[in-house]
Amino acid sequence: MWDAVTDGLAKEGFDVCAVDLNYRELRQGARIFRETSNAVWLYGNIVSGIVPHDSMDCVVMASSLQYFADLSPLMNSLFRIVRDAGEIHIIDTPFYTAREKENAAYRSRTYFAGIGHPDFADHYYHKTYDELRNYHFRVHYHPNRTMKNIRKIFGQGGSPFPWIVIQKP
Repeated sequence: MWDAVTDGLAKEGFDVCAVDLNYRELRQGARIFRETSNAVWLYGNIVSGIVPHDSMDCVVMASSLQYFADLSPLMNSLFRIVRDAGEIHIIDTPFYTAREKENAAYRSRTYFAGIGHPDFADHYYHKTYDELRNYHFRVHYHPNRTMKNIRKIFGQGGSPFPWIVIQKP
């Protein structure tokens, strides 16, 4: 969906296409960024073929990868969408080690139950770096705890999530 990164890309002159299954979120993004003339808003599922093949240089998965149960069909769809030498950027998505995954899932179930929507946990998938092993990926940014603390002392932000880049094969 639309976020500060995609807004920044649009403001720099890049053509941007926002795709989401959550119609309410999509409308909110379109309303907030209505001044953005180089953006297209598509309601639908990214794996359904809604975006033409070989039409994008870059796909940004902003806070969304955790809503896909199986990465294989998603990645296959994204590789069809991006042009040769294109990239997929995964941001605002937590990644865990295999050991951390179980505890994270427990925390999510507890959180969703606490807000009165325990069924939400059935649609939130905790990703591990191991799930990316079949893709040529690099970690562009890793949230190092020491650097986060130093940034905090100096009043600077820093994402608690990694920024992962996957090159189209």
